[in-house]
Amino acid sequence: MSAAMHARQALKLTTASMLTLTLVGCLSPRDADLDERVSTAVLKQHLDRATRGASGAVAAVTGGAAPVTPHKRTLKTYSEADIKRIMGKVPGDGTTLSMVIKTRLGEIHCELDRDNAPQTVTNVVALATGQLLWRDPDTGKKSRSRFYTGLPFHRLVRNFLIQTGNPAVSRGRGPAWKSKGPGWVVAREDTANARYDKPGAMGMVDAGEDSHGSQFFITTKRATHLKNKYAALGTCDNLDIVSKIANAPRLDPDKEKPTKPKDPVHIDAMEIRWTAGK
Repeated sequence: MSAAMHARQALKLTTASMLTLTLVGCLSPRDADLDERVSTAVLKQHLDRATRGASGAVAAVTGGAAPVTPHKRTLKTYSEADIKRIMGKVPGDGTTLSMVIKTRLGEIHCELDRDNAPQTVTNVVALATGQLLWRDPDTGKKSRSRFYTGLPFHRLVRNFLIQTGNPAVSRGRGPAWKSKGPGWVVAREDTANARYDKPGAMGMVDAGEDSHGSQFFITTKRATHLKNKYAALGTCDNLDIVSKIANAPRLDPDKEKPTKPKDPVHIDAMEIRWTAGK
Protein backbone atom coordinates (compact mmCIF):
# COMPACT_ATOMS: atom_id res chain seq x y z
CA MET A 1 0.00 0.00 0.00
CA SER A 2 1.36 3.42 -0.93
CA ALA A 3 2.05 6.15 1.61
CA ALA A 4 -0.85 8.22 0.27
CA MET A 5 -3.22 5.26 0.66
CA HIS A 6 -1.96 4.77 4.24
CA ALA A 7 -2.74 8.41 4.98
CA ARG A 8 -6.23 8.17 3.48
CA GLN A 9 -6.92 5.07 5.59
CA ALA A 10 -5.72 6.97 8.66
CA LEU A 11 -8.16 9.77 7.97
CA LYS A 12 -11.02 7.24 7.69
CA LEU A 13 -10.05 5.72 11.04
CA THR A 14 -9.80 9.18 12.58
CA THR A 15 -13.26 10.14 11.37
CA ALA A 16 -14.72 7.05 13.06
CA SER A 17 -12.81 7.76 16.27
CA MET A 18 -13.93 11.39 16.40
CA LEU A 19 -17.54 10.37 15.71
CA THR A 20 -17.38 8.01 18.68
CA LEU A 21 -16.06 10.80 20.90
CA THR A 22 -18.88 13.09 19.78
CA LEU A 23 -21.61 10.54 20.47
CA VAL A 24 -20.26 9.64 23.90
CA GLY A 25 -20.02 13.28 25.01
CA CYS A 26 -23.29 14.47 23.46
CA LEU A 27 -25.13 15.63 26.57
CA SER A 28 -22.51 14.90 29.21
CA PRO A 29 -20.58 17.59 31.09
CA ARG A 30 -17.45 18.25 29.10
CA ASP A 31 -14.50 20.57 28.59
CA ALA A 32 -14.59 21.43 24.89
CA ASP A 33 -10.88 22.21 24.85
CA LEU A 34 -10.09 18.79 26.25
CA ASP A 35 -12.44 17.19 23.73
CA GLU A 36 -10.52 18.91 20.93
CA ARG A 37 -7.16 17.81 22.33
CA VAL A 38 -8.31 14.21 22.62
CA SER A 39 -9.55 14.30 19.01
CA THR A 40 -6.29 15.90 17.90
CA ALA A 41 -4.30 13.21 19.71
CA VAL A 42 -6.28 10.49 17.92
CA LEU A 43 -5.71 12.19 14.58
CA LYS A 44 -1.99 12.55 15.18
CA GLN A 45 -1.66 8.94 16.33
CA HIS A 46 -3.34 7.54 13.22
CA LEU A 47 -1.46 9.82 10.83
CA ASP A 48 1.91 9.11 12.44
CA ARG A 49 1.27 5.38 12.30
CA ALA A 50 0.14 5.42 8.69
CA THR A 51 2.76 7.77 7.32
CA ARG A 52 5.83 6.71 9.27
CA GLY A 53 8.67 6.76 6.76
CA ALA A 54 6.49 8.30 4.06
CA SER A 55 7.43 11.96 4.07
CA GLY A 56 4.97 14.28 2.39
CA ALA A 57 2.08 11.78 2.08
CA VAL A 58 -0.05 13.48 4.73
CA ALA A 59 0.41 16.87 3.09
CA ALA A 60 -0.72 15.44 -0.22
CA VAL A 61 -3.99 14.23 1.31
CA THR A 62 -4.76 17.01 3.79
CA GLY A 63 -3.58 19.95 1.69
CA GLY A 64 -0.49 20.52 3.81
CA ALA A 65 -2.36 21.15 7.08
CA ALA A 66 -0.43 19.49 9.90
CA PRO A 67 -2.16 18.32 13.10
CA VAL A 68 -1.90 20.79 15.96
CA THR A 69 0.19 19.54 18.87
CA PRO A 70 -2.04 19.17 21.95
CA HIS A 71 -1.35 21.60 24.79
CA LYS A 72 0.53 19.84 27.56
CA ARG A 73 -0.53 20.31 31.16
CA THR A 74 1.02 19.28 34.43
CA LEU A 75 -0.77 16.74 36.60
CA LYS A 76 -0.90 18.46 39.99
CA THR A 77 -1.03 16.46 43.21
CA TYR A 78 -1.61 18.22 46.51
CA SER A 79 0.40 16.89 49.45
CA GLU A 80 -1.04 16.62 52.94
CA ALA A 81 0.91 19.76 53.82
CA ASP A 82 -0.57 21.58 50.81
CA ILE A 83 -4.10 20.58 51.75
CA LYS A 84 -3.59 21.63 55.36
CA ARG A 85 -2.15 24.99 54.31
CA ILE A 86 -4.89 25.77 51.76
CA MET A 87 -7.74 24.68 54.02
CA GLY A 88 -6.16 26.53 56.95
CA LYS A 89 -6.61 29.84 55.11
CA VAL A 90 -10.35 29.32 54.68
CA PRO A 91 -12.20 31.54 57.22
CA GLY A 92 -14.93 30.49 59.63
CA ASP A 93 -15.53 27.93 62.36
CA GLY A 94 -16.96 24.45 62.17
CA THR A 95 -16.22 21.23 60.28
CA THR A 96 -18.37 21.69 57.15
CA LEU A 97 -16.74 23.26 54.11
CA SER A 98 -19.41 25.47 52.55
CA MET A 99 -19.49 27.36 49.26
CA VAL A 100 -21.85 30.17 48.30
CA ILE A 101 -22.09 31.07 44.62
CA LYS A 102 -23.61 34.54 44.24
CA THR A 103 -25.37 35.44 40.98
CA ARG A 104 -27.85 38.07 39.85
CA LEU A 105 -30.62 35.47 40.14
CA GLY A 106 -29.76 34.55 43.71
CA GLU A 107 -27.37 32.41 45.73
CA ILE A 108 -26.50 28.74 45.28
CA HIS A 109 -25.35 27.08 48.51
CA CYS A 110 -23.07 24.05 48.28
CA GLU A 111 -21.35 21.68 50.69
CA LEU A 112 -17.94 20.43 49.52
CA ASP A 113 -16.94 16.82 50.21
CA ARG A 114 -13.35 17.28 51.32
CA ASP A 115 -13.18 13.80 52.89
CA ASN A 116 -14.04 11.81 49.76
CA ALA A 117 -12.55 14.15 47.15
CA PRO A 118 -9.59 15.87 48.84
CA GLN A 119 -7.58 16.60 45.67
CA THR A 120 -10.57 17.91 43.71
CA VAL A 121 -11.93 20.04 46.54
CA THR A 122 -8.51 21.44 47.42
CA ASN A 123 -7.97 22.43 43.79
CA VAL A 124 -11.32 24.27 43.57
CA VAL A 125 -10.85 25.96 46.95
CA ALA A 126 -7.32 27.12 46.08
CA LEU A 127 -8.54 28.62 42.79
CA ALA A 128 -11.67 30.16 44.28
CA THR A 129 -9.81 31.85 47.13
CA GLY A 130 -6.86 33.09 45.07
CA GLN A 131 -4.25 30.97 46.82
CA LEU A 132 -2.51 29.72 43.66
CA LEU A 133 -0.98 31.34 40.60
CA TRP A 134 -2.92 30.32 37.51
CA ARG A 135 -2.21 31.03 33.85
CA ASP A 136 -4.52 33.25 31.82
CA PRO A 137 -5.46 31.17 28.73
CA ASP A 138 -5.41 34.21 26.42
CA THR A 139 -2.36 36.19 27.52
CA GLY A 140 -0.32 33.41 29.10
CA LYS A 141 0.27 35.70 32.09
CA LYS A 142 -0.05 34.34 35.61
CA SER A 143 -2.57 35.69 38.08
CA ARG A 144 -3.46 35.16 41.71
CA SER A 145 -6.95 36.63 41.44
CA ARG A 146 -10.02 34.67 42.52
CA PHE A 147 -10.37 32.34 39.55
CA TYR A 148 -14.15 31.91 39.42
CA THR A 149 -15.26 35.48 40.10
CA GLY A 150 -16.74 36.93 36.92
CA LEU A 151 -17.00 33.63 35.05
CA PRO A 152 -20.32 32.79 33.35
CA PHE A 153 -22.33 29.61 33.37
CA HIS A 154 -21.39 29.16 29.72
CA ARG A 155 -22.95 25.77 29.00
CA LEU A 156 -26.51 24.79 29.90
CA VAL A 157 -28.38 21.53 29.39
CA ARG A 158 -32.11 22.03 29.83
CA ASN A 159 -33.56 20.28 32.87
CA PHE A 160 -30.18 18.73 33.61
CA LEU A 161 -27.15 20.91 34.45
CA ILE A 162 -25.28 24.20 34.39
CA GLN A 163 -21.53 24.45 33.73
CA THR A 164 -18.90 27.09 34.55
CA GLY A 165 -15.16 27.55 35.10
CA ASN A 166 -13.97 28.30 31.56
CA PRO A 167 -11.78 31.44 31.61
CA ALA A 168 -11.52 31.66 27.81
CA VAL A 169 -15.21 32.51 27.46
CA SER A 170 -15.48 34.41 30.73
CA ARG A 171 -15.51 37.89 29.29
CA GLY A 172 -16.26 37.25 25.63
CA ARG A 173 -12.61 36.59 24.85
CA GLY A 174 -13.00 33.47 22.77
CA PRO A 175 -14.80 30.19 22.12
CA ALA A 176 -14.97 27.39 24.66
CA TRP A 177 -12.39 25.26 22.85
CA LYS A 178 -9.68 27.87 23.59
CA SER A 179 -9.86 27.23 27.32
CA LYS A 180 -6.60 26.20 28.92
CA GLY A 181 -8.00 26.12 32.45
CA PRO A 182 -5.63 27.14 35.24
CA GLY A 183 -2.60 25.56 33.58
CA TRP A 184 -2.74 22.12 35.22
CA VAL A 185 -5.03 19.15 35.80
CA VAL A 186 -5.78 16.93 38.79
CA ALA A 187 -6.51 13.22 38.97
CA ARG A 188 -10.08 11.95 38.89
CA GLU A 189 -11.44 10.89 42.29
CA ASP A 190 -14.41 8.51 42.20
CA THR A 191 -14.95 8.21 45.95
CA ALA A 192 -17.78 10.76 46.23
CA ASN A 193 -20.08 9.03 43.72
CA ALA A 194 -22.99 8.97 46.17
CA ARG A 195 -23.50 12.66 45.48
CA TYR A 196 -25.01 11.76 42.10
CA ASP A 197 -27.85 9.84 43.79
CA LYS A 198 -29.68 13.11 44.43
CA PRO A 199 -30.30 16.37 42.52
CA GLY A 200 -27.81 19.17 43.09
CA ALA A 201 -24.65 17.12 42.60
CA MET A 202 -21.53 19.18 41.93
CA GLY A 203 -18.95 17.52 39.67
CA MET A 204 -15.86 18.27 37.63
CA VAL A 205 -15.88 18.47 33.84
CA ASP A 206 -13.36 16.37 31.93
CA ALA A 207 -12.63 14.59 28.67
CA GLY A 208 -11.08 11.46 30.09
CA GLU A 209 -9.33 10.17 33.16
CA ASP A 210 -7.14 12.59 35.13
CA SER A 211 -8.12 15.66 33.10
CA HIS A 212 -10.00 17.80 35.62
CA GLY A 213 -8.93 21.43 35.60
CA SER A 214 -11.28 24.21 36.66
CA GLN A 215 -14.66 23.58 35.04
CA PHE A 216 -17.47 22.15 37.15
CA PHE A 217 -21.20 21.57 36.80
CA ILE A 218 -24.26 21.38 39.04
CA THR A 219 -27.10 18.99 38.20
CA THR A 220 -30.81 19.69 38.56
CA LYS A 221 -31.78 16.03 38.89
CA ARG A 222 -30.46 12.62 39.90
CA ALA A 223 -27.62 11.60 37.58
CA THR A 224 -26.26 8.19 38.54
CA HIS A 225 -24.95 7.64 34.99
CA LEU A 226 -22.21 10.18 35.75
CA LYS A 227 -20.64 7.98 38.43
CA ASN A 228 -17.03 6.98 37.73
CA LYS A 229 -16.93 9.42 34.80
CA TYR A 230 -16.90 12.84 36.46
CA ALA A 231 -15.48 13.40 39.93
CA ALA A 232 -18.17 14.57 42.32
CA LEU A 233 -17.06 17.12 44.87
CA GLY A 234 -20.18 18.28 46.68
CA THR A 235 -23.92 18.88 46.80
CA CYS A 236 -25.80 22.13 46.22
CA ASP A 237 -29.12 23.52 47.45
CA ASN A 238 -31.27 26.36 46.06
CA LEU A 239 -31.97 24.24 43.00
CA ASP A 240 -34.67 26.66 41.90
CA ILE A 241 -31.84 29.06 41.02
CA VAL A 242 -29.92 26.29 39.25
CA SER A 243 -33.04 25.38 37.24
CA LYS A 244 -33.64 29.01 36.24
CA ILE A 245 -30.12 29.21 34.85
CA ALA A 246 -30.34 25.79 33.14
CA ASN A 247 -33.62 26.64 31.39
CA ALA A 248 -32.80 30.22 30.38
CA PRO A 249 -33.20 31.32 26.72
CA ARG A 250 -30.51 30.03 24.35
CA LEU A 251 -28.34 31.91 21.90
CA ASP A 252 -29.19 29.46 19.10
CA PRO A 253 -32.71 28.25 19.95
CA ASP A 254 -33.21 26.69 16.52
CA LYS A 255 -30.48 24.13 17.10
CA GLU A 256 -31.58 20.65 18.12
CA LYS A 257 -29.74 20.83 21.46
CA PRO A 258 -28.67 24.44 22.10
CA THR A 259 -26.40 24.91 25.12
CA LYS A 260 -25.14 28.51 24.86
CA PRO A 261 -27.10 31.02 27.00
CA LYS A 262 -28.44 34.14 25.32
CA ASP A 263 -27.78 36.25 28.41
CA PRO A 264 -25.21 34.37 30.52
CA VAL A 265 -25.52 34.41 34.30
CA HIS A 266 -22.15 35.20 35.87
CA ILE A 267 -20.61 34.31 39.20
CA ASP A 268 -20.59 37.68 40.96
CA ALA A 269 -18.74 36.23 43.93
CA MET A 270 -17.79 32.84 45.35
CA GLU A 271 -17.39 32.55 49.10
CA ILE A 272 -15.94 29.54 50.89
CA ARG A 273 -16.14 29.19 54.66
CA TRP A 274 -16.02 26.64 57.44
CA THR A 275 -19.49 26.39 58.97
CA ALA A 276 -21.34 24.34 61.56
CA GLY A 277 -23.32 22.67 58.78
CA LYS A 278 -27.01 21.87 58.80
